[in-house]
Amino acid sequence: MPKKIYAGLLTGSFLVLILLSVYSYSQIDLNLTLSGNSAYQSFQNLMIVLGYFRRPVSALIFFLLTVCLFFMQKYWLFLTEKFPLSGRQLLLLLVVTGATGAIAYPAFSHDFFNYLFDARIVTKYHLNPYLYTALDFPDDLWTRFMHWTHRTYPYGPVWLMVSIAVSYLGRQIFVLTMAGFKLMFFLLYLGNTYLIGRISLSDGVKTARENMLYFALSPLVIIESLVSPHNESMMLFFLLIFFYYYFQKRIKGSLIFLSLSALVKYLTTVVIPLVLFPPKKIRESREKFLYLVLASVGIMIIYLISLREAYPWYFLTVIGIVSLIHQPQIRNLTAVLSWAVLLRYLPYLYSGTYTELTAKTADIFLLVPLVLASLYLVSKNLIKS
Repeated sequence: MPKKIYAGLLTGSFLVLILLSVYSYSQIDLNLTLSGNSAYQSFQNLMIVLGYFRRPVSALIFFLLTVCLFFMQKYWLFLTEKFPLSGRQLLLLLVVTGATGAIAYPAFSHDFFNYLFDARIVTKYHLNPYLYTALDFPDDLWTRFMHWTHRTYPYGPVWLMVSIAVSYLGRQIFVLTMAGFKLMFFLLYLGNTYLIGRISLSDGVKTARENMLYFALSPLVIIESLVSPHNESMMLFFLLIFFYYYFQKRIKGSLIFLSLSALVKYLTTVVIPLVLFPPKKIRESREKFLYLVLASVGIMIIYLISLREAYPWYFLTVIGIVSLIHQPQIRNLTAVLSWAVLLRYLPYLYSGTYTELTAKTADIFLLVPLVLASLYLVSKNLIKS
């Protein structure tokens, strides 16, 4: 890509990402202070006023930022069709995106603080988080800014082992532990993007880099794996390594990484039967296998949504799989999904309450863009035919 075009795009993207990171601190928990520095205190107080007492303005800012992220992804993909990125240009873009997301406050992730405390139960109290909850430690100051304090550990042992390692490095210092987890998610973001490119290399370098961009600049990926990260990022990481080995016909090795993925979070267990008992028609077709995995994961996500709600981070795995599928309609619809599902945050940002009305409004914000995008794609196909 020509240097002037690249510099302009990178600068614009950096500004959007920095604004997103700054905005994230408007959602900081009122019981949490990250630093006693007077300059930071002034900044935090200013952001609290925005997030808690200027809610309509806050919701509008978030909406505009997500729109910018959506068009940022589209514009990068559009221009790289004409001006392919060099390896250095792509790496710099990924580092800038990942680093600005890593310094953001985990604004929309209550789970993030549970990750920290679940590991703390082991590293500080030397107890089993599968048996103990945060409520069992009422005098611990970390519980002041936690949600879901009543539940025991719901994830797999692989995620627990990794969390324990990061917690030990944090030395029971909250800011240091938080930074350690954010750094880990930054590395997972880079790792997932690299693996998508590596798996896609058989389709050519240009396609591989386009697939990497599609994933790395997805609004959902930026917010749910960097700004407010979730352990779906690690589940996806091992799933992508599984794909890499599976497509090389190294079935036994691939099963190890598929098992690791399922032992982070259990969603990807639905893929195991597809490997052990593969339908004959998909054994030799990478694309058909990816479609089958996508369908299986999608059905499981729909089931989870029926039990709870359409949490945005559920769809991180979908974005990762679709990044390997070069089907324009699916990619376009998934790109809309990656933006629309983030709009579910708007009713809460506007009202500050979780009510039945908030939940229904959130579903409308998700469904309307998806329905409109689907109708547009269908009508476009009808016109072509």
